[in-house]
Amino acid sequence: SAVTVPAGACSPALKVPAGQQTVTELAAVGYHMVSASTQPASRLVSTDPAARTATVGVPAGGVSNQTILTFVNGPVKGTVKICEAAGSGVAVGTMFTFMNSANSEVTSVPAGPGPGGYCVVLNSSFTGGQHVTITQQPVAGMPVSSITVNPANRLVGSPDPTHGKVTILIGSQVTEVTFTNLGS
Repeated sequence: SAVTVPAGACSPALKVPAGQQTVTELAAVGYHMVSASTQPASRLVSTDPAARTATVGVPAGGVSNQTILTFVNGPVKGTVKICEAAGSGVAVGTMFTFMNSANSEVTSVPAGPGPGGYCVVLNSSFTGGQHVTITQQPVAGMPVSSITVNPANRLVGSPDPTHGKVTILIGSQVTEVTFTNLGS
């Protein structure tokens, strides 16, 4: 059976057969299972945070003999990598400046040979499920011609090369954003 439990709360007692029972916590965007515990502690059989499961021992009896299972969750952390590719008319090594909306961190990235360019990993880690807008500061005569996001499913909406910005969804591991500029 399925039950929804708000963070910091408990469900009503659930009647289940005595013996070992495996409970699976459904994934929540931006969070991952860290651990699980039981009261009494001796009833915790095993946990698998990657699978979001805990197996507990349930004795026969009523509510007075219940097993209380607690899941502990934490925010998923992700990394953002900004890349700059030198398009036609832009010299390799030309510096471009970017700002992210999460903490207003300013990062400079030198243009590298296309298609991937040179990349810089941002100093901050970001909370999974968070939307972050990356904006390139305008450079006279060198407009943004394209913006790509990898993995592609982290792109929120459409890139806006005209205004030099893109919004991404932070996931676990690395989200790579590549800007390509052209020279006039």
